[in-house]
Amino acid sequence: MKILGIERERRAEVVVLNGFSADADQSDLLDFAARCHARGPLSKIALVHGGPRPQRILSEKLEHRGLPRPLIPAPMDTLDL
Repeated sequence: MKILGIERERRAEVVVLNGFSADADQSDLLDFAARCHARGPLSKIALVHGGPRPQRILSEKLEHRGLPRPLIPAPMDTLDL
């Protein structure tokens, strides 16, 4: 799979959610994460869109629902999945 134009080995399930944002669709994102978790345990969640405040708030709400603490990578960070 290509990420930023570079071919990478995919070692995780990648889901692209077009049309969601941490600001406007927070309840939909929480419901989506809960439905994914109900299908099988989520090992990691990464929040890669939105500003720091909305990411922090969404992260706290996901944790409150019993989901793994989301990773919030900085630009150019590498995620060890």
